[in-house]
Amino acid sequence: MLGKTHVISSLAVMHVGLLAYTAYENRSGDAQIMLHSPDATLELFGFQFGVPLSLAEYSLIVTVISLFILGLLRVGRGFMLAGHFGIVALCMATLMFGFDSNHPFKLALVLLAFTLGTVLPDIDSENSTIGKYITPISRAIPHRTITHTIWVVLLILGLAWYFESIYLLALALGYVVHITEDSFSQQGIRWFYPIPKIARKRWRFPFAYETGGLGETVVFFASIGIHVLCAGFVVWSNMGVVG
Repeated sequence: MLGKTHVISSLAVMHVGLLAYTAYENRSGDAQIMLHSPDATLELFGFQFGVPLSLAEYSLIVTVISLFILGLLRVGRGFMLAGHFGIVALCMATLMFGFDSNHPFKLALVLLAFTLGTVLPDIDSENSTIGKYITPISRAIPHRTITHTIWVVLLILGLAWYFESIYLLALALGYVVHITEDSFSQQGIRWFYPIPKIARKRWRFPFAYETGGLGETVVFFASIGIHVLCAGFVVWSNMGVVG
């Protein structure tokens, strides 16, 4: 699966999950779903999930993630590319200092870590989204070998647990989503590389897609559609239509 599809599709799953959980936590007969209301119940490493956002907070987070993706994908050159990350920094500063709560800032960091995790396994390919930034590493590691294994996921999860870091946990989640998606490709991956015998088996799930083929194209545009629907839901709920 191409880097852009990994990022967009993985974030679509996260987008739906966060909105659905927030709506569940803040369900009320007369309260708007996305406005600030009761405390969330799910807390991991000091970070609360289900805390609703204002429309301004949501818009800034969407801007941060969107421009970060454009920067990762190298959309634009020179001044434009630097501008992507410059606006990301400005929006992050606004999230940190412009609101009473630091929750939106932390959520943006969680999503940035998750986004990075969705492309990190392809650090083993110099043609990949992230491999182009660090060619000495991407040229040294054969594609879909050690970076596409359960061992890396366990390592990041172990570090997340040891440091009690929600950001490393988000990175690990994005990482595992990436290699799971690659398991549905025709090439498959070797989850337990380099263990003998097991490592020689490429795990492929049913309904395998071809990288860059029609199936992946459908996933990419369907994921964009999901993001649009989610954004529409947030705007709609903040306007008081949902509630």
